[in-house]
Amino acid sequence: MTHPSRRADRRVAATASAVVERLEGRALFAVGAVTGLTLVNAATDKDAGALTAGGTVNLKVVGTQLNVRADAAGSVGSVKFVLDGKTVRTENGKPYSLFTDTNGDYKAGAFAVGQHTLSAVPYAGTNGTGTAGTPVTVKFTVVNSPPASPPPVSPPPVSPPPASPPPVSPPPPVSPPPPVSPPASPPPPGTATVVRAAADAAVRNGSYATQNFGLAADMWVKNLGTGLAGYNRNTLLSFDVTGATDPATSATLRLFGRVDRAGGPAIAVAAYGSADTAWTEAGVTWANQPATAGAPLGAIPVAGTTGQW
Repeated sequence: MTHPSRRADRRVAATASAVVERLEGRALFAVGAVTGLTLVNAATDKDAGALTAGGTVNLKVVGTQLNVRADAAGSVGSVKFVLDGKTVRTENGKPYSLFTDTNGDYKAGAFAVGQHTLSAVPYAGTNGTGTAGTPVTVKFTVVNSPPASPPPVSPPPVSPPPASPPPVSPPPPVSPPPPVSPPASPPPPGTATVVRAAADAAVRNGSYATQNFGLAADMWVKNLGTGLAGYNRNTLLSFDVTGATDPATSATLRLFGRVDRAGGPAIAVAAYGSADTAWTEAGVTWANQPATAGAPLGAIPVAGTTGQW
């Protein structure tokens, strides 16, 4: 004879065992999250700044060769980009970029002038499969307005001519010598003339050798040798000296620059002359850039990430 209380104990034990088995078979994990969006200059592969809600992207300032990177944290298998309601791309590996990349060499995309909405959604699996994590959605505006002009550079002050010495009094009247005339005052120094660049542009080798960067906001100087195609860059400046003081006794080239990576060594930047004045800001490329003439006219080390003259 089976006791009722024993039958109840068996049922409870069997139920508890089944619950334990179901819990042990579950895969418990948390999907990561997209923590922010970063605007990238695809021409230089450098970050142009955070892409934030309500922000403005000025193509005259950051350039037209752009990309966007989704920064993620935690376990993420893929990130899906949705621009203005349309899925643009699903990235399966870092860096998660809107217009894709090749080992960190960002490809350039384009944003039309106007308002846009961009969402980056993380998923547990590749190709946008599995559980979705925490996304980031940003509404921003693209404009193409010229930046404010820098303040004019004042010429160096001109020192006044030295005062003339007092005349020399003649000696007592005993066969006095002729009076000594005071020395003539020196002529005033010449007037400095400020000449701004009439054209400026940066050029880049490799796959960018035929691409014009005349509208880029920054100009770059980089020389890593002939073995690294696409990484060497030159900056070109052209000046119209019509109306300047003639003859000129000296000239000073003033540039505002900085190093783009903190902690790096000082970089020697040299300036060369060129007899070719036919190039244009909108047409010059690495392939057709003018040749330099002779040795450098001067060089100066540039250090630190803070811009300076």
